Amino acid sequence: MWPKSSKRNTASTPRTISRTGATGTGKSSDDKRSRATTILKAMSNSQRLKILSHLMDGEEHSVKELEQYVKSLSQSSLSQHLGRLRRAKIVKTRRDSQTVFYSIHDETVRDIISVLSEKYKNDPMLKSMKAK
Repeated sequence: MWPKSSKRNTASTPRTISRTGATGTGKSSDDKRSRATTILKAMSNSQRLKILSHLMDGEEHSVKELEQYVKSLSQSSLSQHLGRLRRAKIVKTRRDSQTVFYSIHDETVRDIISVLSEKYKNDPMLKSMKAK
């Protein structure tokens, strides 16, 4: 229980205990596996992979720009896919007036796409996934 004083010592870093009993700081193995599962599930759609490959250039892109790139999707479907990526914390948004800009938020996603791009560099569907 916290002391009655409203001041708490927040300077210490929380310690975790892994399943093996080792102590340390940071996320547990279960947390990391859970995050990896979330990322992979959100990426496991060809349209979302295409969106992410376009965001690999490191720039922010508006929904209109992404709509031009992913021509096979309606704006409604594109927004649903972007929402899924946003909820998974894979992309981040920035609003400028009425325009929403998207960019990759999680560097792990860049690493995964780079590996896929290298592995499947001769596959025409994945050629656009080149990291720039």
